[in-house]
Amino acid sequence: MKRRNTADSWLIEKVAELKKNGIDFFLCETTYTTKSGKEKTLRSVTKSTAAGISAYANNMYLKYGDSMCVTVGYFDKAFNWHTLTTYHA
Repeated sequence: MKRRNTADSWLIEKVAELKKNGIDFFLCETTYTTKSGKEKTLRSVTKSTAAGISAYANNMYLKYGDSMCVTVGYFDKAFNWHTLTTYHA
């Protein structure tokens, strides 16, 4: 079964532009709040396409619900961190 692409046009264009500039992967960091109120941070994962980023964020929402936040960013050639987008439920 083919995965449905839920990435918006802005993200698709931005990822394509960054790939042309040599950015090969994007880091996705997920945090969520447990029922007891404790904030948890999951291990960061890498994604290389806009569809992959969007699918990951959708899966985290389905798993953790309204308390989750996925921050997507990348390192440039000088190793400076840039936040690309943030998904909140």
